[in-house]
Amino acid sequence: MAKKDKIEAAVVSSDVAKSLQLLDSLKADIDTQAQSCLQIKVVDESTLAVCQQNLSKINQLKAVDAKRKELKDPYFQAGKLIDSTANKLIEEAEAAVTHLKNEVKEWELKKQKEAAEAQAELAKQAAEAAQKAADEEVRIRNIRGAIDKAKFALQQYYDGCKTIEFCDKAISDINTAYKSREFFQEFADEAYSLRDNYLELIKAKKAQLESANTMSAEEKALAEQKEQLAKERLELEAKAANIRAIEEGMERARQEKAEAERLAAEKAKMEAEAEMNGTRGIRKIWKVELVDKSKLIPDWILLDESAAKEYRKANESEIKDGDIINGVRFYQDISVSA
Repeated sequence: MAKKDKIEAAVVSSDVAKSLQLLDSLKADIDTQAQSCLQIKVVDESTLAVCQQNLSKINQLKAVDAKRKELKDPYFQAGKLIDSTANKLIEEAEAAVTHLKNEVKEWELKKQKEAAEAQAELAKQAAEAAQKAADEEVRIRNIRGAIDKAKFALQQYYDGCKTIEFCDKAISDINTAYKSREFFQEFADEAYSLRDNYLELIKAKKAQLESANTMSAEEKALAEQKEQLAKERLELEAKAANIRAIEEGMERARQEKAEAERLAAEKAKMEAEAEMNGTRGIRKIWKVELVDKSKLIPDWILLDESAAKEYRKANESEIKDGDIINGVRFYQDISVSA
């Protein structure tokens, strides 16, 4: 006990020590009075009077509590002043912390927005590249389809050349109805080479029909050789066109692959830079917000946040930031640590 008293005495100021001494001076009198009062037992009118006298006297000694309050009040007021002064400083510091956290949060939101816009731009470029490739495929397929149709029609004309009159009609129809070079675009040379070869065949067939009765055996043989040569030229040009088509297709595929790889590399680079340059102290927190009460499911009436949070945890891989499910929006907020 003595050690404790020494410790207590060591930590109080001289003013406090004086106040304690003043209170302590009352101790002996109160102890005596209290012990005397505890011995009194009321058994008759005489002891009752003694009891009442002592009650009045000891009750007056309770003034020690008022003294206690009087002695304590300066320190109590000093404590309140210290608290109010410190609270003002704390409020200023907390306002500064809140401001700085908001600045960090706004910066992070800005970075996230810019990253999302950059990713959206990459996705747009990828979609445009895919659409361009698809459109190009359709364009080429349409032109090649037109060349195939033209070849079929030319062959029909050639096969029908049994008379001079039909040959003349075939030559006239081909010259009149054949599509323009502009229509065939970069395949114009191929399409017109095909036309010219068939015109040559048809003209040769007409020449044979016109001089069928006057041509010598050598002239007929020569005409047949010319016709065969024209047919072989058609076959060679068809094979060359097929090879060109394959080569062009391979080149388009190579370019599409290169563009896809470029976009994928750009996306990976953005993600790596975002991870490397991530803002320190950022932590994403899932929150829920009621946006449509009419769509609340029974288990979530009055929005049982714990139920909604359990649902999000169970479906974490499927829920995206901002999704609205059963009338509740799931979104990520940002918490900033000091």
